[in-house]
Amino acid sequence: MKVIVTMFTVLAMAVLTAGVATVFTPTVELPSKKTAVVLKDVAGAKKGEYSKFFAFLESNLEVSYIPSDQKLALKTYEEYHYDNVIVFGNPGGKLGADFIDFIDHGGNVMIVANSEGKGPDAYLSDEMRTVAVDCGVEFSMNPVIDNFGENRKVIKSSKYINSKPITGNHADLKTVVFQGLGLFVEDENPLVTPILSATSTSFVNDEEIMSKVFGTNIQLVAGLQTRIGSRGTFAGSTSMFSNSNWANNGEFVKRLSRWATQQHGILRYSNIDTVKLVDGEEVRDGEMYRIKTNIRFSITIEEFDGEKNEWVAFTPAAEDPVQVEYTMIDPYVRADLTPKGLVHTCDLQAPDVYGIFKFVVDYRRTGYNPLVVHHEAPVRPLKLNEYERFINAAFPYYIATFSAMGGFLLLGLTFLYSK
Repeated sequence: MKVIVTMFTVLAMAVLTAGVATVFTPTVELPSKKTAVVLKDVAGAKKGEYSKFFAFLESNLEVSYIPSDQKLALKTYEEYHYDNVIVFGNPGGKLGADFIDFIDHGGNVMIVANSEGKGPDAYLSDEMRTVAVDCGVEFSMNPVIDNFGENRKVIKSSKYINSKPITGNHADLKTVVFQGLGLFVEDENPLVTPILSATSTSFVNDEEIMSKVFGTNIQLVAGLQTRIGSRGTFAGSTSMFSNSNWANNGEFVKRLSRWATQQHGILRYSNIDTVKLVDGEEVRDGEMYRIKTNIRFSITIEEFDGEKNEWVAFTPAAEDPVQVEYTMIDPYVRADLTPKGLVHTCDLQAPDVYGIFKFVVDYRRTGYNPLVVHHEAPVRPLKLNEYERFINAAFPYYIATFSAMGGFLLLGLTFLYSK
């Protein structure tokens, strides 16, 4: 009776929860491209020192140039006009936009400080410094210096982050030429990532934060990726994007810009499927499985390629595969997914425990948006007619029972027929 009641409970819970099949971090069909670029000289943007950078942006994005003396209106009636905002150089004055709210609602922000200036305010406005601090990044008040270089104000660094979606293959990158402010990131903030670090002989003359102003503790470029996938990118130098440094910096700037505007490092999933395996063959008989059933789990995972402007198969590093967990509060089974083209699969066995289980994929890696999937697949106990007729472990009890019966028979016969 207890088994029947338990089975009924599991079935009832499965019916009640059948409408909640998956939970995930949503991604759009194609990453949006509406981009606002805020800068002082709008007229000279396409012809000036940064024309190659802006031409690259226009080749991939829908760019709107906003003069810095104009108030930046990010939304009207809770509808955002842009998907990306790039504040290039010190815009001067107050833009009056809530950048943190913009990031919290899925927007991407990129802030680039001036390379030269007289005084901290000439490099970057207090408004932009506050936005950066709210994101876990602090701009230095003075520029980065390296007395061991040819020009003490020019930093030449190739200390890139090892992240495929951000910097790609380092063999294709040259040494970045940088002149401007340094960045300091919060060590305890897991959402902030150093992207390009300064050389070991670099320093910043900042009295307020003397403990972090030497060597590779100084970041030249840093990035923030929130738990919903929106991004903030911070660079301390406009000269890094200039035409004069494009031969060295161009490839790095392109990859950085693609990542900052969600043209790289975007994952999505579809076509979740679970099926029972019987002698290696797939058998479909619903989404509820019996204890100790062999199950095949499959999911399609794609990555957006900003260069091709299309979704392609996602292939993680062999030493860092996507994993799936079969959980009921805690994971009972964890297995690596094997990529076969677009589809990632694995075979596993349901545990010897029944209840409302779910498959969980929680893939969080530096540079990629979080990929979180929940897919319910309850496990039921054995039915009464599914138990084995004879259980090997119960043979001692069988022997004891028949021995008692035989002994009683012998005792009865002896009592009846003995004189």
